[in-house]
Amino acid sequence: MTVYQGMFRSQVLDLETQFSAIIPKNPRAVLYLLHGMSDDHSAWLRNSNVARYAEEHQLAVFMPSVHRSYYTDMAEGLSYWTFLTQEWYEELHQEFNLPDLEFVAGLSMGGYGALKWGLNWPQHFSGVVAMSAAVDVPRMRREWKDRQEEFARIFGTEEAFDDSENDLFALLEQDDLPPVLQICGTEDFLYEDNLKFKQAAERSIKDFSFIARPGDHNWTFWEAALQTALDWMDERMREDV
Repeated sequence: MTVYQGMFRSQVLDLETQFSAIIPKNPRAVLYLLHGMSDDHSAWLRNSNVARYAEEHQLAVFMPSVHRSYYTDMAEGLSYWTFLTQEWYEELHQEFNLPDLEFVAGLSMGGYGALKWGLNWPQHFSGVVAMSAAVDVPRMRREWKDRQEEFARIFGTEEAFDDSENDLFALLEQDDLPPVLQICGTEDFLYEDNLKFKQAAERSIKDFSFIARPGDHNWTFWEAALQTALDWMDERMREDV
């Protein structure tokens, strides 16, 4: 197994950016694992046992850094969505001999990013996992007064957000969406938002699972959630054999 800290010169962002990768011998699938708002590409390696799990589950895991962008082409800022899904994604497939089977997962802001990527690419991923996800951006920008300017820089106006590639609830209004596993702690400050998304997703996604268990918005919860997520991915990998 190789644990890799990569530097990537992005033409889209016009800067050097970093990513982490875990590449076991003969991986069965690829997992794009996304970080939360206050973290970076190294967070999963520093705070969980993802390296050991990647080898046990034979997953090549790639973890990008997108700062506080919410995985978007920012209204006032850099085009992180284009970087992630086009430039960086294509570079990985040129540099590494990767299997075709792919998953995307993340926590908090990264849970939002995983859902956004999976729902925008509905035929591409074999599964999407959202842990403690920040799913209801309109609610957050209305109620979190200290973050309103930041949300405006990221997403633009509320009108520009509605029905866009950033609007998770609008993206659910499609056919043939990928399998989704949603996990959230019952003490998490985003729990009610996750229940709201669950209700909408159950109407739209055929293969949808929701797990609520005691826990808060922290790494103790996400370490356990990651193990649950990887077992769920194993089931989908067996189905695709």
